[in-house]
Amino acid sequence: SASVEFGNPDLVRYAESFGARGYRVTELSELRPALTEAMQGSTPAVIDCAVDYEENLRLTDRLTLFRS
Repeated sequence: SASVEFGNPDLVRYAESFGARGYRVTELSELRPALTEAMQGSTPAVIDCAVDYEENLRLTDRLTLFRS
């Protein structure tokens, strides 16, 4: 039997390999500076921003309450 495991790609290096600028955000305090710099540049930019998927689920639960 064979198996393949896929991990998350390095999006910053991937963007840079195509001539775009890449930014990695690991702390909330890094987000605004990365967005500002990305928007001021003249080339495409990719911002790799970690997401806590449990927060997404909590938000979905709260939004579902509004539709009921």
